[in-house]
Amino acid sequence: LPGALLQEGRERLKREFLKSGDERAMLEGHTQLIDGLLQTLFARHAENASAPVALVATGGYGRRELFPYSDIDLIFLYDPKAKKEAARLAESVLYALWDLGLKIGHAHMSIVEAIDAAKADMTIRTSLLDARRVAGAQGVFARFKKRFAAEVVSGSEVAFIDAKLAERDRRHERFGASRYMLEPNVKEGKGGLRDVHTLWWLARVAYPISSLKDLVKMGHLTQAEYDACAQAHRFLCNVRIHLHYLAGA
Repeated sequence: LPGALLQEGRERLKREFLKSGDERAMLEGHTQLIDGLLQTLFARHAENASAPVALVATGGYGRRELFPYSDIDLIFLYDPKAKKEAARLAESVLYALWDLGLKIGHAHMSIVEAIDAAKADMTIRTSLLDARRVAGAQGVFARFKKRFAAEVVSGSEVAFIDAKLAERDRRHERFGASRYMLEPNVKEGKGGLRDVHTLWWLARVAYPISSLKDLVKMGHLTQAEYDACAQAHRFLCNVRIHLHYLAGA
């Protein structure tokens, strides 16, 4: 049963993390666990295995940075001719996920609708930078990625960077503009996880990279700067995982 396997997998990941403190293994393991669950549900509920519908992970789940109780952000992305199939499939899969008690952020949209939404909304655009296919039509996802790069990212790099930096400043004002707060917001505060994510998004838009480490090869970061950033990221992830487990939600 999916519920039993999910519970068993989560408990195993928690035991291993509390023993090893390996935050990367926990985040990647949780991502793989949810990937397997979604692939099973998608295959079970897809009436037509060749239907042009792709199940796409976005946000932190798309980045393979899925914390124990984080929302699982999904898009059912479809070719226009598969609109009804996509809606029916989304309903079936989502009800199964809700029955398992998972917190899901979701949408179902055509490639054109996804592109238009990304152009109109900076939050959606940012989330789609981390889009990753989990199940379904590879061709649909490939067409989306090609159009997203050409129509959304290309030509808007400077505007995107300016908008994300302004968003960062507003976030710091709201959650604390000091790195030395006694009770910092680990995710949103200055020097928190969201600042690392912002660096990644800005670099992704500005340069053809697959990881922040590529910035060292390109001469934009020194090895020492990258190592410090990576160490800080690992520490923040470790703290946030512990906080999730302590809060239980």
